[in-house]
This record gives sequence, C-alpha cells and structure tokens, in this order.
Amino acid sequence: MLQECALTLLEGIGGALGLVLRKLVYPRIFRGIHRSVIIGRNVLLRCPVQIRLNAKVIIDDTVQLIANSDARESITLGENAFIRSFACLNAGPPSGFIKIGKNSGIGQMSVLYGNGGLTIGDNVMIAGQCFIVASSHRYDQSDVPIMFQGITAKGIVIEDDAWIGAGAKILDGVTIGKGAIVAANAVVTKDVAAGARVGGVPARLLSSPKVPDL
Repeated sequence: MLQECALTLLEGIGGALGLVLRKLVYPRIFRGIHRSVIIGRNVLLRCPVQIRLNAKVIIDDTVQLIANSDARESITLGENAFIRSFACLNAGPPSGFIKIGKNSGIGQMSVLYGNGGLTIGDNVMIAGQCFIVASSHRYDQSDVPIMFQGITAKGIVIEDDAWIGAGAKILDGVTIGKGAIVAANAVVTKDVAAGARVGGVPARLLSSPKVPDL
C-alpha cells in the first residue's frame, strides 16, 4: 500500500521538485533503486520490486518499465544507463527479463520486449524508435487464429559497444556481436558478427570486421 501511494503521489510531479522527491523517496521504499538514480515525470514502474536500477541511472519522462514476469529481477539497468523519453521496456511473461549493462542508452520511443530474455552489454547505443522483441508469434497451424497459437521465445543478445541505428528492428533469436553496427531502419533476422556493419531489409552484410595489423 505504501509503495502504491508513493508512486501515485510522486510520479506526476514535474520540475526540480519532482526529481528531488522521487530521488529521496523511491530508494527508501524500493530496495532495487539506488539513491543516485534520477527518475523523470510520469514514469511507469510496474512491479517495481522486480526492477533494479543501479547507480547513476537516468530514466527520462514518460518511460514505461514493466517487470511483469516470474524473474526475480525482471528489469536490470547497469550503472550510468540512460533511458530516454517514451521508451517502453517490458520484461514479458512468463519468465522474461531485460538486462542492460553499464553506460548503455536506449533512445526515445524505442520498444524492448524480453520474453525469451534480452541481454544488452556495456557501452551499447540504441537509437530512437527501435524495436527489439525477444519473442515471436507461432503461425504454423492454418486452422487456428495466429493470436491463439502462442509464442516462441529464444532470446536476444546485444554485446558490448554495439550501435543500433534509429528505427532498426531486431528479431528473436539474434545475437549482435561486440562492436557491430546496425544501420538505421534495418531488420535484423540473423546473427551479426563482432565488428560487422549490416543494413537493409532484411539486414545484409555491408562491411566485414576489420582485422588488426600484426
């Protein structure tokens, strides 16, 4: 009850006053929120006891963090992570999770689903309006409506230092290697090697990883 009251009373307060009140109160009632975290106005924290926000995390206005899964820590944000306005992070039932590493950023209006598990490394840049969905609908039964066939959930991994361009879509089962770059508006359906550059619909290799001089 105390937690619900605090969220209801404080989430809509704007300006410096709202930032200060949330910074003072939220860490006291939610063990997973570090005292240095900054949370903007109208941020939705659903199932907040399953959310961990580490030191110096910044959550911009009107972000949704939905930790509606069986995982004990459904959403985890590493130190210095930054989630920009109108982004939506949904851990996804039944046992999904989203784990984002240190110094990584999620752009405005990006949507992340973690049904099969979504792991994002350190120093990753994800631009605005990206869709990263660690699940997919089944459609193999022609006599059953697709919405009733359930889902598959393999999981997605985005390794350290990757850069995902604006509007990119990353589909379930994909691994993006360390230092890889995904061009704006690309649709990634297969793994991307470390250091590779891909783009297009579906995404194809634009340049191979550079081999360091010996």
